[in-house]
Amino acid sequence: MEKKRVYKTGCMLFCLLLMGAVGFAQEGMPSQDESMEKLSHFAGEWQGDGWMMMRNGEKNEFTQTELVEWKLDNTILVIEGEGKTPEERKVHQAFGIISAGKSPGEFTLQSYLATGQSTTASAKLDSTGQFIWWFEDGRDGTIRYTTIVTKNTWTETGEYSRDGETWRQFLGMELQRMSE
Repeated sequence: MEKKRVYKTGCMLFCLLLMGAVGFAQEGMPSQDESMEKLSHFAGEWQGDGWMMMRNGEKNEFTQTELVEWKLDNTILVIEGEGKTPEERKVHQAFGIISAGKSPGEFTLQSYLATGQSTTASAKLDSTGQFIWWFEDGRDGTIRYTTIVTKNTWTETGEYSRDGETWRQFLGMELQRMSE
């Protein structure tokens, strides 16, 4: 009986020490709430037009909708986007999850396409309020998206670079807020 009590007491002390260590390790790190709050103006339903330059040089126009919602007690933003041609044919369908990174203003964006492709992208909110996310594309280059969201307007550009210095725009999009 005495061994059980000593064992239980030891387990409780270990758990308390572990909880304290976890709390200490997280001290000084920005809270997810603080980091994610900086993206609060993204939430809502958006609709508008855009264009994409194809590899053959053809410029294709589309209409785009983006639904951005808070999930998991406002610790992540989920984004569901869909692009259609003027003939209503789907040309783009994506799902993304934005979560806070390790440092203030840094984020991770997990994106999934209807084609089965997915990527984990680095992201940041720069000092001017631009949300920039990027990833290596597997063709010895980097793809970068820059999004500027104001109260009622979402403007996004997509660019490609082989060397990280010279960028070529392949996407332009301008959306209007439909609802919050």
